Amino acid sequence: MAQQADRFDTTPTVPAGARPDQPALPVPERVGVYRLLRVLGQGGMGTVYLAEQDEPIKRQVALKVVKQGMDTREVIRRFESERQSLALMSHPNIARVLDAGSTESGRPYFVMELVAGLPFVDFCDEKKFDVRDRIRLFIEVCSAVHHAHQKGIIHRDLKPNNILVSLEEGKAIPKVIDFGIAKAVDSRVQGQTAFTELGSAIGTPEYMSPEQAQGALDIDTQSDIYTLGVILYETLVGALPVDPTSLMAAPGSERLQALTQAIAPRPSARLRHLSAEAAANVAGQRQTDPAALERQLKGDLDWIVLKAMDKVRSRRYASASELAADLERYLRNQPVIARSPSMGYRLRLLVRRHRTAAVAAALVVFTLLLGAAGTVLEMVRARRAEAAARVATSAAVREAAKAKAVNDFLKDLLSAPDTKQQGRDVKVVDALGKAAARLETAHTLAPEIEAAVRDTLGTTYQNLGNLKEAEKQISAGLELRRRVMGPEDRDTLTSLSNLAELYHDQGRMEEAETLDRRTLEVRRRVLGPEHAETTITMNDLAAVLFALGKQDEAEGLIRQAADIRERTLGPKDSRTLVAKSNYGALLGAEGKLKEAEPILAQVLESQKQVVGPDHSNTLFTLKALAGVFQDEKKLDEAERAYREAFTASVRVSGPEQIDTLVTENDFATLLKDRGKFSEAEAHLRHALAGVRTTLPKDHLFNAYFERNLGSCLSKERKFPEAEQLLLDAQSRFVSTAKGKRTQQVEQSRRQLAALYEAWGKKDKAAQFSQPQS
Repeated sequence: MAQQADRFDTTPTVPAGARPDQPALPVPERVGVYRLLRVLGQGGMGTVYLAEQDEPIKRQVALKVVKQGMDTREVIRRFESERQSLALMSHPNIARVLDAGSTESGRPYFVMELVAGLPFVDFCDEKKFDVRDRIRLFIEVCSAVHHAHQKGIIHRDLKPNNILVSLEEGKAIPKVIDFGIAKAVDSRVQGQTAFTELGSAIGTPEYMSPEQAQGALDIDTQSDIYTLGVILYETLVGALPVDPTSLMAAPGSERLQALTQAIAPRPSARLRHLSAEAAANVAGQRQTDPAALERQLKGDLDWIVLKAMDKVRSRRYASASELAADLERYLRNQPVIARSPSMGYRLRLLVRRHRTAAVAAALVVFTLLLGAAGTVLEMVRARRAEAAARVATSAAVREAAKAKAVNDFLKDLLSAPDTKQQGRDVKVVDALGKAAARLETAHTLAPEIEAAVRDTLGTTYQNLGNLKEAEKQISAGLELRRRVMGPEDRDTLTSLSNLAELYHDQGRMEEAETLDRRTLEVRRRVLGPEHAETTITMNDLAAVLFALGKQDEAEGLIRQAADIRERTLGPKDSRTLVAKSNYGALLGAEGKLKEAEPILAQVLESQKQVVGPDHSNTLFTLKALAGVFQDEKKLDEAERAYREAFTASVRVSGPEQIDTLVTENDFATLLKDRGKFSEAEAHLRHALAGVRTTLPKDHLFNAYFERNLGSCLSKERKFPEAEQLLLDAQSRFVSTAKGKRTQQVEQSRRQLAALYEAWGKKDKAAQFSQPQS
């Protein structure tokens, strides 16, 4: 490209939209082959001119001249390395970079597609877009950013002035400009931050991610996600999370601290901090009033913005498309993934497993023996209720013999003289501990019998919430089976599957995914793609994938499992109905409520006929349907369904059984949200007392139930007891988080802040009102 000296004429030009006190800028006559017409704008990186190109084609372009003081040779070298990637971008909401070079005086310049439009927030304000219209337009911006990220391009200087919106045939079209330029001209070295460069920082401080402000070398796409959150914040509230004037007036260290550590107020709270006149103006530009705008922002939109702006990269949205998808869910009145999960907000996607006849028989006998010892416990959940396959006669004989040996061992154990302690029946945990200790010295047991016993003990420990001991027993059983029977034996795969389920319950989702994928691959190859045990693993893997946010793959797997069972077993077979119920529950958990409701309703009616209204599978479907009703705001239907499920669970399993307590907690949480505080409190107190008795002290159900009761008591203005419960829950969540800032920790802090605010303890409310960094 030809280079030419900057020749400035004597007539200054004021850019359109400039403030009256903004100094006019002289306009060079030409830069390279481009004739400069007027100034379009100026920013931290340089000045943008309207320019005209005469050859090889005649067109108007936007030409940005980067400010002085940069290493031109290095800048151009790095920009050239970016150009191949930039050329790959082709998106209707991205303005193309057409050319680059440097002037004779050594200042880099970039030539871009000319976009005649207003900055994003200015356009929305001028057109008086309401909140939903602003979100729809912002989703298009997310689409553009996601496209660039897929091509390996990070913007690093996103801000409303770099997102220009114009009207084309009456439709608002946003276009992101300056893609790739920030990276090309950023010459910071390790150890420098945005505030050690004496004003030459690349990027705009009030929109910077914490890692960019710190000068991190590993800037990635998460930096743009943070900035998108800031832009969305400003778009919704009409103000930035931090005041830019105060930010720039502060000393460098304080500015850096504000950008890297200070947690932004929720958008709805930021609105309250504006003056009455400013709040009225902001609300008017969104075609509403301040109180209505605050109500609209409070809740899901608060969560979405704060998740995008999380100071910790790993807790932000994984991609711009994921942010856009959550905004789409908001627009469709569906649950958003940003909301901190609670027992009542999102029905857990339960994993159901179906074991071989031998293991099921062992569990049943063990349950009966423990029941005879005076302990109430449902040892076999719905997911273990059915045998997965019909085995051949010879195999059945072997399995029966093995089951008898397992049962004989347990029977001998529980009939020993010390199974009564000081006149009371032995507890389940006592019996399990005795069995585990006996295994260590029972050298006469055949390895496959010992493996079966360990598997039984492990899954029982798991049901009791003692996941550490469960892992010890299941892992030991798995190693025995691998050694004695081989890695592809069906019993070995059952142990592998059990361990994957345990990892799921421990929250070790990546490890669970690895084991489930391995199990599925072997079962498909050894047993066949339509074998019952294969479809079980498909279901298990789907639950893990859903927890990892891989919804599309999870949905495909679970739908495929349901289709296989319907084709091979028939539409009314209980196992087919289980698969369909799981599919409906997953759809509900994804927020696809209109699809989930008819599936669950149909399955529920069929299960009532096939297995009965009180069967655990039927109750699972009923609770899943209640959750869908709740998310659809069909609160009367949700309350009826929860009440029916809870009543049946008490009748069938007893009031202290753990699944009954979970159902009672979910039911009570709905009652609390409906303002039925007295009834909710009674149920929440009973549920909490039950889990405290049934589960280990450190089990997180204790924290969940404490938090829910504390929230209810806070609504009833029973502040001292509510405070203690919420502090106890907070302590458990903090201990479990091991120094990490988890959603549960932050939700507990917010509930404490709300408690102290209602209680009139403003200092304590302020202490808990913002997330910890």
